[in-house]
Amino acid sequence: MVIFVPQDDPGVGAGGFSGAGAGLGRVRPLGQAGQSKGLFLPQPCAMDVGLGRSESIARHDPVLPRLGFLDRLRMAAEMPDRFDRIVLANGGLPTGTDAIPFAFKIWRTFAMYSPWFPIGGIVKAGCAHGLTPQEVAAYDAPFPSRAHRLAARLFPTFVPTTPGDPAREANERAWEVFKKWDKPFLTLFSNRDPITRGGQKIWQERVPGAQGQPHAKIRGAGHFLQEDSGAEVAQAMADFIHSTPVTRVQH
Repeated sequence: MVIFVPQDDPGVGAGGFSGAGAGLGRVRPLGQAGQSKGLFLPQPCAMDVGLGRSESIARHDPVLPRLGFLDRLRMAAEMPDRFDRIVLANGGLPTGTDAIPFAFKIWRTFAMYSPWFPIGGIVKAGCAHGLTPQEVAAYDAPFPSRAHRLAARLFPTFVPTTPGDPAREANERAWEVFKKWDKPFLTLFSNRDPITRGGQKIWQERVPGAQGQPHAKIRGAGHFLQEDSGAEVAQAMADFIHSTPVTRVQH
């Protein structure tokens, strides 16, 4: 999950924050089976982010949810002047040169080959505390057919796992930006995610803006920490925004 906290705006509703987000969108494979695929940046769309009312992307910077952390991070690297702060939760920017967690290899293989792909059940499995039947049904609702689930199946293949991966170059360019990123950067990683656990360390070490920030380990939460510990994550985000005010010059 990558959350780009919106730029400060004195015109937002009292007690809330506003922003716009990008949904899962449609994935367009740039090659046939056996050929390389590319990752596209989805067009932003308005959405309710739970911290206040949504606004136009033209007025506020995106708050982007968990799906597709690679393109979210690269979006920030390509348009750094559009963001004041970043919260990174259970995500990363691999280049294919480091070891890949065994749990991710299992997940990628399952996504590619399993004839059974229940979205709600998969999300439930990624939560340490599970989900109610109603919540599982809500996650299933946008994916009524096999065709609707294609994008979700493809996203794991966009993660570079070998040095020769076609996405390596783009991710390395993004890393060069983050090595110089001096705006506030907060990490919120859970301790029960077998894929990203411990991944906050590299960001805290390499990103200048991460220095001195109130990074938190969300204990008892799984991969989908916003489901397991939503109130704790939201409070950490709100405190982070309030503690890093930005002064703007009015034109």
